Amino acid sequence: MVNGATESQHEIVHALQYLYAEDVEIPPEVADSINLPGEKGEITGSSIDDIVPAAVLMQREHGQYNALQFLYYNFRRMEKEGGDIDRWMFLLLVEYGEVGDLFLDEHPDAAVLRGCAFFDHYFRELTDWHSYLDTDEDESDLTLARLINMATYDEEQIISPTERKLFHYVRHVRNDIAHHSWLAKEYTYDAVFTAARVQLCLIGELVQREAAAAGLELPQSPEEIDPETEYIETIEEDYGWEYQENQYYWETDTPDEMPPV
Repeated sequence: MVNGATESQHEIVHALQYLYAEDVEIPPEVADSINLPGEKGEITGSSIDDIVPAAVLMQREHGQYNALQFLYYNFRRMEKEGGDIDRWMFLLLVEYGEVGDLFLDEHPDAAVLRGCAFFDHYFRELTDWHSYLDTDEDESDLTLARLINMATYDEEQIISPTERKLFHYVRHVRNDIAHHSWLAKEYTYDAVFTAARVQLCLIGELVQREAAAAGLELPQSPEEIDPETEYIETIEEDYGWEYQENQYYWETDTPDEMPPV
């Protein structure tokens, strides 16, 4: 049986998705019954049903950032009161929404950069990376390439070998975006656009896993896609990239420093 704190977490997750929807209507009598805090603060409506309208009103009156802070504060508060849903469910959904908005607004380069920054943090938090460094190494020696590989180790199994290939593709494109001006970028817009789509797919897959683990049915589930046929064939056949299985590395026609395995 789901406890009250977990039920509230479920509703907060639903409310989070409404922040990325359009034209959500809030009846005036419901809006009048909710007293919003300035930023963070406890939800002050009369029932669990007020979480969604409270979040939408917070977004309209105080902006997206404060609406997210408001929901996250209450999500973690419910966690401390016995809620069973892990915080990564919330954080992954935020990234899915934010990266998705950048993608839909035709900013694929920004979507790739944001997603890679998130996954650097995500893998640092979830992998036991300390165990895999040499004795003369520390956290400063970690790279996203190494973290991606660690996430597929038997001891971790956070992502699959196919997902590792896709993460390295996105990372490869991220390096081009991050280290070159728009005039000097080596990869085509199509390659960057595909990387943003892949990034969204990878986040969506992790969202689905977290939701399944939490017994949570999402009102707006990420689209299910076969990455082999949808993305890897495109990368290999249309762009001419070749994945080196023994080195976990994409080989292209342009020079790139090979990542440490």
